[in-house]
Amino acid sequence: MFCIREAKEDELLNIAELEKLVFGSHAWTLSQLMSEWITGLSKFILAFVNSKLVGYLIFRQVDEEAEILRLGVKKEFRRKGIGEKLLKKAEELVITQGGKVIYLEVRKSNEPAINFYKKQNFSIVSVRKNYYPDGEDALIMRKVLKN
Repeated sequence: MFCIREAKEDELLNIAELEKLVFGSHAWTLSQLMSEWITGLSKFILAFVNSKLVGYLIFRQVDEEAEILRLGVKKEFRRKGIGEKLLKKAEELVITQGGKVIYLEVRKSNEPAINFYKKQNFSIVSVRKNYYPDGEDALIMRKVLKN
């Protein structure tokens, strides 16, 4: 059984564990996730298969613009439409809050993610040089939403 829903605060530890599995040394810590939660500006969306957490998406919205902060899917559940469903749910929430555009940053070397976002109608709009702590550039991608 598959389910997508917004997270509860007591699920942050589970999200942090999955974040570490998905992003390894680039993962956000539990403390960073908690800080993002506490701002009250961000939404955390979770994907479950048979009641097990397999994916998540975190986004922040201010007025008409939203930004995807994190999107992760457990390795064995990738290429099964879970990332797409998480993204669609985020888009629905953004639109209901008056959003018109979604942005995100992705590592220039992360071709699977770049290709995924392109399939979801995101386009590359700029580059942030030396954006990541290791000096790698970030691609800024954008999707204009249809209300």
